[in-house]
Parts: sequence; structure tokens; C-alpha cells
Amino acid sequence: MKVRANPFKAKVCVTVSNNAASKRPVSFVINKFLLTVFCIVFVGTAVTGAYAGISAYLMVDRLSADLAEQKARQSLALAAAGSVSLPAPSREAEDAVVASDEDMPALGYDEAADGSSEESKRLTDPWLTVEAAPVAENIEYENGDINGRVELIDWFNGGSELFSKGTEVTVIDVDTGLSFHARRFAGKYHADSDPLTADDTAVLKQIAGGKWSWDRHAIWVKIGERYIAASMHCMPHMTDPSPDNDFPGHFCIHFLHSKVHETGKECPIHQSMVLKAFLNADRLDEYIKENHYE
Repeated sequence: MKVRANPFKAKVCVTVSNNAASKRPVSFVINKFLLTVFCIVFVGTAVTGAYAGISAYLMVDRLSADLAEQKARQSLALAAAGSVSLPAPSREAEDAVVASDEDMPALGYDEAADGSSEESKRLTDPWLTVEAAPVAENIEYENGDINGRVELIDWFNGGSELFSKGTEVTVIDVDTGLSFHARRFAGKYHADSDPLTADDTAVLKQIAGGKWSWDRHAIWVKIGERYIAASMHCMPHMTDPSPDNDFPGHFCIHFLHSKVHETGKECPIHQSMVLKAFLNADRLDEYIKENHYE
């Protein structure tokens, strides 16, 4: 028999054993239990950590695969964008452009080409970069100058009011004497216009040489009984206010000192054509003898 004193309590702990070699103190049992618990916790922690690590690896791998797939889709989309035209803006969006024209005169709604034309792809007007265009002849002309029947009217000093929105006019080509009817429907820096009918569109295309183009043409704009020196191009673009006239867009008419909406600057080519129309008033007299311009 062995007696032990417990230092924490005034009691006696007794261990009974018939065989001295097989004695197992209480402390040894407790230590074995704690070791077992520690092993279980360690193994559990290791297994949990391994599971979490494997799960994280699989998740990262899956995210990488998704990212690669997304990049592949983006690459395909970008590649397709180079060969597929974007859809044209809705009629509501175009109407909003026209409605806001007075507030946004220089943001490029009038000279920027649309996606395609009847014969070929419409390109942006090359003369938007006005610095690249030839300079008009440096001759002094004043607003209100008259040469025979032809008047020179400054767009910002009476021209816009004379050719007001909704006004229907007769456009006469200086080079051919051909004429058609048109109207101004919008525009602040110049007159955004469209042919009245499909027959008028046919004449405009004939003036253009059978193919729509940005080339400038000297014209006279007949408003009432007055003939105003002006210029136009023959490229249908952007907003189409009259879907039934066979003209897929509108064209632009410029007076003296009118400007391009895209740049807010005068186009020297248009201004040269305005002066050409003014200086060729005698040609108008010859045309009038042969034609009755309504």
C-alpha cells in the first residue's frame, strides 16, 4: 500500500495493486487521455485544413477557367465588331437629336456620315478637317451684295431667318441648271435639308453625277422671288426626316459664313461654292430663259 498526499486538498489518495509491476497511477491515465484528445484535434484540424485548401484550389481553378472563357468571348466580340456594322439609331433617338439641335449646334449631327450608302460605304465627310481644304479666294464681299438676280446673304445675319425651318425652296444647280424642291427641317449653323419627293431625289442624284458624294456644288436657292447664292453636298446622312422620298438621310445647304456643325468652323469649299454661285449670276439669267423655276 502507498499513501500520497494531495497538495490541494487535505485528503489521501490510495492506489491498490496486488501486483507491483502492473501499477498504473492516475496521472498516467489522465496524460494518456489528453494525448488522445490532442491527436484527435490535430488530425481533425489537419483534415479540415487540407479540405479547405483543396476547395480553395478548385475554386481558383474554376475562376481562372471562367475568366479565360470571358476573355475569349470578349476577343470574339471585338473581332466581330470590326466586320459587323452597329445598328442604326432608332427613329426616337434621331428625333431627339433634331429636337436638341438648337442647344447642341457643334456636336457633329449633320456632317458625320452614316454606315452605308446605296452604291458604297459612306465615309465621314473628308472636309470636316477644314484646315486640309483649299482656302477660298480672298475677295471682300459683304452681306446683302447683289449681282444681277443673285443675292449674297450672311447665314448669321438674315440667312437663317430667310431660310427658316419648314421653308420649302427651289434649289438650282449652277453647273447644269437642273432644279429640285427641298425644305429646311433643322440645323443651326447651316440648313439641314431634304428633297420633298422621290422625283426631287432623282434630280439631286443626277446633279451629283449618279452617285452620292460629299462633293460641294454651287447652287442658287430660290426663296419666293429671291435667289440666294449657296452651296450643297449630295450625301444622304444621319437623320432621315422623310422616309418616303427615297433619300436615306438629309443633305446640307450653306450660305455665306455658315459653319459645319461638327467643327463649328466655316468650310472653305462650301464658301468657295457660295462665291461661285454669286459670281455666275449671268448663267442664272440664261437658265431662266430656258426654264421656269417654281
